[in-house]
Amino acid sequence: MSDLQELERRVEEELAAVEERRRVQDDPQRRSMVEFQQRHEHYTTVADRMLQTIIRPRMQKIAEYFKHARIQGDDETRANRCVLHLDPTVRFPTTAKVEFTVTRDAQCETLIVLSNLEILPVFFPFEGRERLTLPLGKVNDDAVAAWADERLVSFARTYLRVEAADQYDVKDLATDPVCGMRINRLYAAARSEFDGQTYYFCLEDCQRKFVKDPRQYLVGVDLPITSRTASIASGP
Repeated sequence: MSDLQELERRVEEELAAVEERRRVQDDPQRRSMVEFQQRHEHYTTVADRMLQTIIRPRMQKIAEYFKHARIQGDDETRANRCVLHLDPTVRFPTTAKVEFTVTRDAQCETLIVLSNLEILPVFFPFEGRERLTLPLGKVNDDAVAAWADERLVSFARTYLRVEAADQYDVKDLATDPVCGMRINRLYAAARSEFDGQTYYFCLEDCQRKFVKDPRQYLVGVDLPITSRTASIASGP
């Protein structure tokens, strides 16, 4: 064997040793990545099933009881979320939202279902945010359905309290001219006078916008509700 052939053999041995060390080091990382991708594909399948077969049908059922309810369309929201909106009415002078989100932990080992119930303005306490966590490999559809039912019944119970709460008495309601929300004048965050009329605001930010240019917000805006306007307004 020539000197050059011996040199070539030794260099190739060194290169092979380096490649073997790299392969040994890379294999766990590659295996971990493949396992994560498999878990993520499983999560996507489970999350879609949760939304389409458990959460969305229940939101649609709740919407049947309130004519002013609407479910946010798939083109308006992320695929892993379902949102029910309830616009203000004379009977229910609040803005309300029920939102369910299906997500996961960073390792894609745990399924997380989040619920968020909002009523604005609200004058009594209630549980707005809850979460359900389940091992991704052991998701029980019945458990998810029972949990979602409890959250929706809790929302319905809370929302129906609005009708009987003194703070929502129709004679005290006014329209925020900036955002259009019906608010109780006694509990308004701010108020302003303009052209002999008092206007009420749900947030100080709305008041600041109004003060800068009142007239742009007054076209088609109702004045504070009177007994006459209340009697002719419609509601569910």
